[in-house]
Amino acid sequence: MRNNRLKIVGMGACLSCIAVVFAFSVNSGAHSADIIGEDSPKSVSESALSVGPPHPSLTMNRYVGVGSCAASGCHGGEGSHGTIGSEYSIWIQQDPHASAYSVLYEPLSRQIAKNLKLGPAHRAAECLSCHAVVATPDDLTSNQRFTVADGVGCESCHGPAANWLESHKRVGWQQLTPAQKSAKGFWDTDDLLTRTRICGSCHVGSPGREVNHDLIAAGHPPLKFEMSSYHERMPRHWNLQKDRRPHTPSMMAKLWVLGQVVSAEMTALQLAERASPHNTIWPEFSEYGCFACHHDLQPKSWRQSRGYAGRRPGDLAWGTWSMPILSTLAQATAEDKSDQINSSIKQLAALMGSPYTVDAEAVAGKAATAAELLSQWAETLNQRRFTDEEVLSLQKSLASDGQSLCTTNWDAAVQVYLGLVALERSRIENAGGGQSTENHATVAEELDQIRSGLTFPLLKDGTRYNSPQSFGPDRTKLMQEALEKIQSIVGEKQ
Repeated sequence: MRNNRLKIVGMGACLSCIAVVFAFSVNSGAHSADIIGEDSPKSVSESALSVGPPHPSLTMNRYVGVGSCAASGCHGGEGSHGTIGSEYSIWIQQDPHASAYSVLYEPLSRQIAKNLKLGPAHRAAECLSCHAVVATPDDLTSNQRFTVADGVGCESCHGPAANWLESHKRVGWQQLTPAQKSAKGFWDTDDLLTRTRICGSCHVGSPGREVNHDLIAAGHPPLKFEMSSYHERMPRHWNLQKDRRPHTPSMMAKLWVLGQVVSAEMTALQLAERASPHNTIWPEFSEYGCFACHHDLQPKSWRQSRGYAGRRPGDLAWGTWSMPILSTLAQATAEDKSDQINSSIKQLAALMGSPYTVDAEAVAGKAATAAELLSQWAETLNQRRFTDEEVLSLQKSLASDGQSLCTTNWDAAVQVYLGLVALERSRIENAGGGQSTENHATVAEELDQIRSGLTFPLLKDGTRYNSPQSFGPDRTKLMQEALEKIQSIVGEKQ
């Protein structure tokens, strides 16, 4: 019997992660803009977490620690971005992942841990599963330089290095195929699907790594991950031109498409896990749109006038962040699997609309089926190169479908915006090494108009709401007008 009696102890959800959404623009890219269960929380000293790879095809190994990479003759040089030998230096000085553990000492982290009675955040398994590598002695080599204080370090993304550390120093390493390197436990981050799944294992969630409603109610930002915008903001310790070459002409577009499908895949996998019989809490409210419940109450609300986007009144809005763009993408890229994918997602959303009245095991089964379909789709997409014509067609379809999507909720509107930014930046890169033309400048102006309508409003003291308090018909109308203009401009190019 599932435990539906949930104890609320706080609702201070800070949405600072949304800054990423608004720090991503066409012209400048990356720039500055309790629920408690019955079980007592475990600390890392009591129970080590699984920190295996984010996908079954990636093999487990032993950790050696970031210190094994940091020598000046290895990856600790003082070169600029993209310079071989300076990867550690760029990570430690500029990459927020290097501070992932230290943020657990900050006031917000302390408050979250206090609200949930976790003990110190920097020792809580719930926090460390994503903010650091949690390893038992069996996971480490005898001469390792491992410390949890390294946060999300080299081996978090490239794989535990015991079996490949020495061989990757040799000349012959460059002659090995990705499959041969993977056999040694080296994760192939040159492969965009693998890269996206690695990022998503924390930023979307995976077994042992989740931001549930307990954490959000206690103050943790909800996970609003979009691959292309996050990727663009990374301080690159790799060579960008070499990175783009296998995916030309439209790497940014491919990252966006893969990010949408993989985020949906991981959301479905996490739902299948949460709905499984061994989990005691059901439903898990972090599956739903935050602002479908957390909004102002007023008579004759615009939400009532708008309707319920295919749901019955009272049904919960599921998958508002990770699913809204899938139908558009499936129609454009999934070919003969499009109807099957869309049907699977619609069935799952219908079940999740009334989670108290459906069998959770049925949800788990449907979620697993959807995840498998999405995984197959992602594998197919990973083999594609998106042409300029395909990017234009995607952009036109998204601008068209976005005119109705943006009226459903803020999450969907943001996803439309981010998708159009990624596609436009892809076109700019292809048009002339990043130089904007008049056509691109016009699209950028319309995207800036959309962006301003999505930004959380300011209070009189200069602080900002942590929700889209002013999002409603006036803003969505302006967004629709901008989307119509973008559709027209892009259509002229086809």
